[in-house]
Amino acid sequence: MAEFRYYTRGKSSPRGKSRVFFTAHPKDYRFLDEIREDILVRQNCVIFYLEPDVRVDEVEDYEAHLSQMQLFVVPITNRLLSTSNRALDIDIPFALAHHIPVLPLMQENDLDELFNQKVGDLQYLDKYNTDPTAIGYDEKLTKYLDSVIVGDELAEKIRAAFDAYIFLSYRKKDRKYAQELMNLIHQNPLCRDIAIWYDEFLTPGENFNDAIEAALKKCDLFTLAVTPNIVNEENYILTTEYPMACQLGKNQLHVEMLATDRDKIRKRDLPEPVSPSGITDHLKRFALEMAIRADDRDPIHNFFIGLAYLSGIDVEVDHTRAVELITGAADSGFPEAIEKLVSMYETGDGVKRDYQKAIEWQVRLVDLLREENEISPSEKVADNLIRALIKLGTEYMSFRSRAEQISPVQEAAQLAGKAWEKYQQNHFLLDCAKCLRMLADILVLQHEEDEREDFYHQAMSAADQIIEQTHDSKLRNDAKRIKAYCYDGLGDISARRHLYKPVPKEIEDYYQQAKDIREQLYHENHSQDNARALVASYRNTAQIAMGKLGLDEKVKNHGGLDPHSFSALLDQESVHNMTQAYLQALVLQKDIAQETNSVSDREVLADLYFRIGSTAEYADCLSDAVKNYLEGIELLNQIHLETDDPGDTYYLSKKYESLGNMLARYKEFQKAEKYFKKGIELLEGIELQPIKHRDSELVIYSDIKLGILYFQLANIYRQTHSCEREKECLQKARLVFERIYDKPAVVLARLDIIAKRLGELEKE
Repeated sequence: MAEFRYYTRGKSSPRGKSRVFFTAHPKDYRFLDEIREDILVRQNCVIFYLEPDVRVDEVEDYEAHLSQMQLFVVPITNRLLSTSNRALDIDIPFALAHHIPVLPLMQENDLDELFNQKVGDLQYLDKYNTDPTAIGYDEKLTKYLDSVIVGDELAEKIRAAFDAYIFLSYRKKDRKYAQELMNLIHQNPLCRDIAIWYDEFLTPGENFNDAIEAALKKCDLFTLAVTPNIVNEENYILTTEYPMACQLGKNQLHVEMLATDRDKIRKRDLPEPVSPSGITDHLKRFALEMAIRADDRDPIHNFFIGLAYLSGIDVEVDHTRAVELITGAADSGFPEAIEKLVSMYETGDGVKRDYQKAIEWQVRLVDLLREENEISPSEKVADNLIRALIKLGTEYMSFRSRAEQISPVQEAAQLAGKAWEKYQQNHFLLDCAKCLRMLADILVLQHEEDEREDFYHQAMSAADQIIEQTHDSKLRNDAKRIKAYCYDGLGDISARRHLYKPVPKEIEDYYQQAKDIREQLYHENHSQDNARALVASYRNTAQIAMGKLGLDEKVKNHGGLDPHSFSALLDQESVHNMTQAYLQALVLQKDIAQETNSVSDREVLADLYFRIGSTAEYADCLSDAVKNYLEGIELLNQIHLETDDPGDTYYLSKKYESLGNMLARYKEFQKAEKYFKKGIELLEGIELQPIKHRDSELVIYSDIKLGILYFQLANIYRQTHSCEREKECLQKARLVFERIYDKPAVVLARLDIIAKRLGELEKE
């Protein structure tokens, strides 16, 4: 039978650690090393996985193993969502059905719609998000893991809350009987707060003697799950565990979980076992001897015991009991219990995911902390209330009205400002700046530009105060990031007001100031986050230069001018500035893509090559333009081969078309023909279907693109007077266009041209 494998920090023992299960499409196990490093650096847990080719029926008690996990982690790719595989068909549905949190880690772009279709409305994390304004992946992952996995410090508090420990001995092949026995023990109210030490996930070849002895010394009762497997053959229990318990003088309770030959039991010198129905009296006697408390009403104690049952810390996982205990503690006004319930309803940890319930509990937490802040204000209470208000505002963004979104964040901003004045701690001023920036973000969809502008300026003022008066480098850098973000926001507002025609100096100034800050931050720390933010600034700089070119109007009006004449219309200084900005972005993005090797980062790099290629054409440097286009195409081709995604295939064909059109403009017809054919070959190899275009929200139909490529190729043959080839391509284009049911204007126009040209060719 196949075995679960695992990773831990420093190859330490997995026993007693929170359990995470990695599952993926068989071809996506290449993400395992990176993901487990990201998790283990944040949490001292154990990450279990099966080899990619293992089938469920090859694993003994597969579902019993999965039921004890605290978290499922899944890298999300197109192949995972588009094909039948264990992760999608079995593991994720099991986790959701059993209220175990699932953490999807997005590895590719533009999978949102397919992801929602296949998995539902799960929140995912994207390590390769290229938006510099978004909260960083590291911060999001840390917060998520902290909310789901019990850390070492909290685990010790939980273990300290137990009244007593039972050592449960069982054969590995009797795991299900061991779990039944645990449930029987904990059904007795007096035994609710008794921990049970048992070796889950035994690993062949590991020496457990020291761990077993330490556990037995700590335990107050040795319990054995008796089955024929105990007495029919020599085993570790008979040779080590049972003799060690006798030597230590431990109280014992042997329970016959499966009918077992009494003679064999006696021959093994084992005590007479009791039946499962007869353990109640034995447990009561044990509880009385240990002075175990009955019906403990201390909310803190109950919270810790609830966490134990939620996460399976020295007890079996029992979500019903966990939710009951944690909810009771929350109803008693224990803030940590309320916070945990918010997290549980957000992630589906032990309960069905319910974002509305998460909000309701978050409101109760805010009310509780607000009252505490009025009665006995302190720096810590103020800090907790600010964070609770910010979280509530963030949660409202998905479910509530604009006024409801703004209200808690405004309150947090005001409270942070007052806390800074009272306690003179700069982290409160940073909170104030963050909240003001958030308020501007909330207003982005309402187009209330004046109010947004005011919030950005207020946020920058608070950030400036921090920069001026603190020597804490982290606080200063966080404040600088807020300033850069706000400068970008002000530039965006100004750009929308003027539509880049002509480019006002204030837009250029705003983006320049954001870029200056990010260059400084990157110079101090070459982190990925700083690099991504600087790439975005360089792209803004290039967009400003493009705006100065007035390309839209010039492209529209240049008519039949050849590329050489067209480039003469352009301001070559602006072309140079645009090229330099894209080249600066390219250098950084190369390093990012090399480090992550992610699809998203390589796509951004490819896009920069294409943009540099276009600027080379504006400068009338065809060889440079083609060279950069081919660099970008090579990256897209690698992605296309890796993902088998029709969207990637379409995007690659589109770039072949762009390169073909560029060469055709320079009358390099033979080369243009080559690239149009490559685009056609790609599209003919996939099922013609609607595909979401990667650089817009439009849906492009691959059959339309195929027809256009045939049409473009026909134009090449028209230019080279290859009449038969032109006729053949026009006919193929017509066949493709005619089978499109709902023909858009672009298709109808080309069908008219095709009919006209075919008529002319017939006459010739």
